[in-house]
Amino acid sequence: MKSGTENSGEGALGFLKGLATSAALGSDGAEMTAVLSSAPGPLQLLPTAEYGNHWLKIKTGNDPEISLPKNGDPYTEIYTVRDRWWGLCEDRLINPLNEEKDPQKRQQQIDSDWKKFAVVISKNVFEFHEKITKKYHHNTYAFYSASEQHRAYGEVSWFGSTSLGATNIMNATLEPAEGTLQAVGAIGSRRTVDVPYNNRQKTHPFVYQISAPDEPGDGTVPRRSGVALKNHVNSVLCVKVEHEPAFKASEAAQHFTLRVIVKIAQEVQKTALAYR
Repeated sequence: MKSGTENSGEGALGFLKGLATSAALGSDGAEMTAVLSSAPGPLQLLPTAEYGNHWLKIKTGNDPEISLPKNGDPYTEIYTVRDRWWGLCEDRLINPLNEEKDPQKRQQQIDSDWKKFAVVISKNVFEFHEKITKKYHHNTYAFYSASEQHRAYGEVSWFGSTSLGATNIMNATLEPAEGTLQAVGAIGSRRTVDVPYNNRQKTHPFVYQISAPDEPGDGTVPRRSGVALKNHVNSVLCVKVEHEPAFKASEAAQHFTLRVIVKIAQEVQKTALAYR
């Protein structure tokens, strides 16, 4: 939503696959937001409240980092936060067909688009997450990946730095979360932000760069999400594979899957659905 789908495929074939995925979902923040902001399915893959606090971080120089969510509510603390440079959805990017020349009418359309997005989050995403929280079938098995070669986002961090008159703010209390974008058209992995200080009387420019995937995983899901299943399923296996070719790339995953299919079938035989 902020910088587009990264093309991180390995080798020539992986590069072409990554290129195709990036082209379909969006190669930058503008394309990605236009695709996802009205698509409940992909948005339902956002971290739920069960993911915990402090996974979105803003780090500015040597100042203490800011981390969100703080109160176990990513929906109101991150997903539907409007007019903040670090928020999930930038309202001006929701509707690329909004070409109104009149500023007032253009803003009315942006407001209308934002309301629709907020409804998707509150109804389709939040309510869906609530329904599946701690819901596991009693006969469930799972495997996940924790590969260093296929890292995924466990946390997302924005790192801010400056080289412009840094001595002027050396002892100042910065408020990066309240900053404003210098370039409204920024749609990549960098944002130049005017950060307020001295009780918001002054601002200083910082360039924020979004972090790379930080945790072993399968290129899509981080290790911590796989580990979270272990207390809710009958058995769980850790492998080291990429998300899409998981079965094809791991003999261990194939054997595990065959084994659990047999065990699930054996359990069915104990029910009214048993084949006679």
